[in-house]
Amino acid sequence: MTSGIVGVLDLCLRVFRGSRCLFGSAAVCLSLSMAALACATGKTGEGEASTSAGPRKGAALGSSPATTQGPGEQGVDALAVATEGQINEAERRLDALEPDRAVELLDEADAGLRNPLMRRYPDDQFLQRRHSEVLARVPGVREEVRRRALAAAVEASTQAISAALDALEAATQPLRDTDPPDQEFAAARDRVAELDKKLDQGRDLEPQDAPYAKFAERSRKTLKDKRSYIESRHLAVRVMRSRRDIKATLALVRDAFSTIAKNDAPDQAIGEVESALSSLQRVLDEGESLGPKDRAYSKYANDVRRSLQQDKARLGRRRHEILVARQDERVKSAVSVHRDAMKRVMAKGAMVAEFDEADKTIDEVLTTLDAGEALQSKDQGYAKRAVATRRAMQLAKGQIAKRRIEVQIDEARARIGGLLDVLKAALAGILQDGTSDQAFSEAEAAVDGVRKGTADAATLVSHDKRFAAFVEDARKRAEAGRTMIGQRRLEEKVLAQRTELDGLNRALNDAIARVKAREPADADFSVADEAAKALEQSLEKGEPLQVKSPPYSKYAILLRKTLQDAKRVVTARRLAEAIRVRRASIEKAKAELLKCVRAVESSKATEADTKAAREALNAFREQVQGGAGLESKDTSYRKHALALRNDAAKLQDRVDAAAKVVAFRVGPLASLENGRREMRAAAGAPEAKERRDAYARSVAAFKSCRKDAAMLLGDAPSLVRTKFPMGRTAVLGKAVPGQCALELKAAEKSLKDAEQSLAFYDGPGRAFLDGLERFDAAAELADFAAQKERYSASLGSFEACISEGELLGRRHPDIKKRKFELNRRKVTLSVVVGACRKQAAVIRKVLAKLEQERSAEASESAVKGSNK
Repeated sequence: MTSGIVGVLDLCLRVFRGSRCLFGSAAVCLSLSMAALACATGKTGEGEASTSAGPRKGAALGSSPATTQGPGEQGVDALAVATEGQINEAERRLDALEPDRAVELLDEADAGLRNPLMRRYPDDQFLQRRHSEVLARVPGVREEVRRRALAAAVEASTQAISAALDALEAATQPLRDTDPPDQEFAAARDRVAELDKKLDQGRDLEPQDAPYAKFAERSRKTLKDKRSYIESRHLAVRVMRSRRDIKATLALVRDAFSTIAKNDAPDQAIGEVESALSSLQRVLDEGESLGPKDRAYSKYANDVRRSLQQDKARLGRRRHEILVARQDERVKSAVSVHRDAMKRVMAKGAMVAEFDEADKTIDEVLTTLDAGEALQSKDQGYAKRAVATRRAMQLAKGQIAKRRIEVQIDEARARIGGLLDVLKAALAGILQDGTSDQAFSEAEAAVDGVRKGTADAATLVSHDKRFAAFVEDARKRAEAGRTMIGQRRLEEKVLAQRTELDGLNRALNDAIARVKAREPADADFSVADEAAKALEQSLEKGEPLQVKSPPYSKYAILLRKTLQDAKRVVTARRLAEAIRVRRASIEKAKAELLKCVRAVESSKATEADTKAAREALNAFREQVQGGAGLESKDTSYRKHALALRNDAAKLQDRVDAAAKVVAFRVGPLASLENGRREMRAAAGAPEAKERRDAYARSVAAFKSCRKDAAMLLGDAPSLVRTKFPMGRTAVLGKAVPGQCALELKAAEKSLKDAEQSLAFYDGPGRAFLDGLERFDAAAELADFAAQKERYSASLGSFEACISEGELLGRRHPDIKKRKFELNRRKVTLSVVVGACRKQAAVIRKVLAKLEQERSAEASESAVKGSNK
């Protein structure tokens, strides 16, 4: 049956390819194929009769007839095929244990079966029964899904608990060793917690599965036994460890006490005893939690604690004995050092530093006694010895103070006498002319030395009258020397200042002579300014000397007058030279400006010439403005600058007028020429897209021409009567906007036509040709699925042709009157859209007949299978 249909379709395709008619033959062939399908299936209902009765109006662009099926029968067949497909898919979902999805599909199929159109379908009752049968399977499938899920959950939980039991058994094996580490107990407890967690996770499964419930109960008993074993084993190991640590620490305590039997035992040994007792206390505290759990260990630990308290009291008594012995030895040593120092102080020729050393020995003895003050309340023998030693130190302090004053007076007398000798020699060195600063500094240092020596001895004069008279005489001699130094220093400063001013005055006179030359350089003015500044600064520096030295004051006043005269000469010469240089710069800038103005006024001037002229004008004005500071200083230069500004204004007008002419030539006129060039390019373009782009560029150029020309003519009315060359003719400026607008109108019309053509060929035209090509490919295939896929693709292309054509017609109403060349024929948009509608209808009929044929063959195969 299918081979007959394929043969008819093949014949139709050969007729279609050999015909010169573009549309009619395909419709006739599709009608023949529909008739062949009707004959093959043996169904000659009303729809089939109407199909072969004759052609429909407007079946194609040509006049060939085309057969169709009634719209009501088409709807019933499509609804039945969709409903049966949903029932089949629901049945497959139930086989795949997906009841929820199957119920959704059955609900959709039920909606189709309730549709009134289904009453006209011959196999409606058969589909109703199938729907009921498949729906009845849903509860059983749901129960099977639940049963399988429960079995999978029980299996997973059983495996997890078994694995946890095995892990717990493996974790308890190392605990049987003599002293297993705490990590093993922690690991075993982790396995217990893990097993307990797995049992809790599967607790909801126990009411649903009895074997699993028994397995879980056995596992909980094992868990309880293992937990009890782990805790009891850990307690035994901890008690064994604590007893071992206590015995070892007791041995350390006995050894430590043996090291402090003598009075010279070091602090380190006492610290070792304390450390050993602390270690024993720490070990007992660490095992304190084991007492309530082990009675024998509790009794043993209490005995050790009583022994520990006895050892602590023993250590306290021994520490006091050692401390008293050490303190007596330190005091004895400090007193011995003090006695040696006292011998040196009382001897003839004692030094001041030796008194300080003796005082330090007394302080050392007292400090040593203070350090052992706490022992006096605990040991009466040591207290008596300490009181006697303190009394002896107080007597020694009085002896040292008296002897110290005697020695200090002798040393001060000798020191001041030596300083007076140094002062005498230093004052003799500053009496000559040209005394150096070093000599003055040495003399001042000698005066300061005597003054400091007498100030240092001020505390001693009350103890000796002759020494007090000696100190007063030395102080007066120091004051007389300071006065002499001040007088000699002033004389030397005045001499040095006059020498410096004479040299600076000569340098200024030389600089003034160079400035008065015909064309002095900038460096000459700088040298003169620096010379005047240096002389002025030197005079300011010497102002304090004018108050102290009247001759120097008269000299400085005359020199200041000379300085003012020199400054006036430099200022006058600088102004004259600045005016000369500025005039030369302005003349050079004016010559360059005139050259640029002539260039921009020529007929070949460009925007670059305009820019150069404006830059030259700005440069000329900058040169004139640069000399603005000279105008207030020189009247003749001010008049010259005013004339130059008037010249600049006139040249500005000439440049502006020329610039507008250049702008009109390179703006609107150039845009007009570019638009014409793009129009010529569009006329010769082979592709629609290239034509559209060229017309778009020409429209943009004509718009720019119209806009820019109107703007420039409004800004510069003089351009209205100006003639501009265009090709071999000349055109007035006022005619350019009209010419641009005229050519813009023609370009916009051409652009619109190009855009419509491009939209047609890229839209419905291409979709129509794609549909024909896919239809041609589908007819050559024998496989049902491949045929259906190609026909569906062809149908999609024709439907796209319809939608895009209608949209194009609504957007461009005037396109319906235009004709386009398609497959070497002139056609309109309406003709192409109508042809696409007819081709789409024919393909839908072919697809429906193929589906019916497919369903009939499947039903026939099912009947044969059931009969066998």
